[in-house]
Amino acid sequence: MLGQVILAAGTAGIAAVHAGQSVALLTMLLMTVSLGLATFHAPNNASIFATVGTEQFGVVSGLINLARNMGNVVGIAAVTGIVTAVMAARGYPPTLANVSSGSDAELLVSFVDGMELGFWVLAGLVLVAAIVHAGVLLTQKNNGDIPHF
Repeated sequence: MLGQVILAAGTAGIAAVHAGQSVALLTMLLMTVSLGLATFHAPNNASIFATVGTEQFGVVSGLINLARNMGNVVGIAAVTGIVTAVMAARGYPPTLANVSSGSDAELLVSFVDGMELGFWVLAGLVLVAAIVHAGVLLTQKNNGDIPHF
């Protein structure tokens, strides 16, 4: 759960970054996201593997990687949808092909605003997942079960 909170904080920090802020700040926020992912995935994977026998490790590993890849694909698609929706709402074609350093300034602003909204949505979803995770841990604790982190 701690990893999810760290991940949400780093993602929200990225959403709040604006032009003119230092690359060092963005680097620190990306490192925060990485710390959150590492802090979550290691204990999460350990708790998953603790529930199966060693003969099932290969299958479970494959399922974990499948879930991670599906999350990446769905997350990228969702944020791309948010970005293109913001661009379309402002009268620009909903395509990223036109976004480049030589693009119209307002097009770039709509792209960046869409990315900002996308990162806020991601941060919110991770925070909701952390709250659900906390609820599961409390339920396990109240039932006398060993909590799986």
